[in-house]
Amino acid sequence: MLLALPSPAKEAKLSKQAQAFSKATKRYAGALLALADDKGQVDKVAKDIAALASTIEGSEELSSALSNPLLPRNQVASALDLIVTKTGAGNLVKNFVGLVAKNGRAKELSSMALAFSEELAARRGEVLAEVISARELSTSQINALTDALSKEMGSKVQIEPKIDASILGGLIVRVGSKMIDSSLKSKLQKLKLSLSKGLTTKGMA
Repeated sequence: MLLALPSPAKEAKLSKQAQAFSKATKRYAGALLALADDKGQVDKVAKDIAALASTIEGSEELSSALSNPLLPRNQVASALDLIVTKTGAGNLVKNFVGLVAKNGRAKELSSMALAFSEELAARRGEVLAEVISARELSTSQINALTDALSKEMGSKVQIEPKIDASILGGLIVRVGSKMIDSSLKSKLQKLKLSLSKGLTTKGMA
């Protein structure tokens, strides 16, 4: 698989994502993991919180609503309750999401979900790899990618798959603070940039 460096725009986005892991984000994620561990529901909570994050990130309308400071917190909490119920989340995640919304931190839910996954992976001696693809990956593709990344990283890798149709094709892999991009969209952007530089240079000659 040919992997290219991310575009400047994606590097900026990655930097923004890294900054989103505030102390509060980590604190909330850690509290959820501790509670899930205490109740013996770690795997269930991990699945539920990941499903919620995927739903949020897959809807620009929902993401914008959660970031809107003008919306009453109780209204946001009610809307999220309907969403987590629809995704089949258990009471631990339902109560957690309600608390986060009432505390005015609903816009940080996706970051909290990722922080939860990273902390869980670290506790299990694994490295979390967030894999974004244009379409849902099959089980065999995920297994092959897991093996390839494990060999590359020199440690066991846990895949967190996400779908983003806007990347057109290929994969975007985020491991910690590093991003590896093999998406078609990135290649098209690089080609366009190269052509633009070529035309500029030709015009100056």
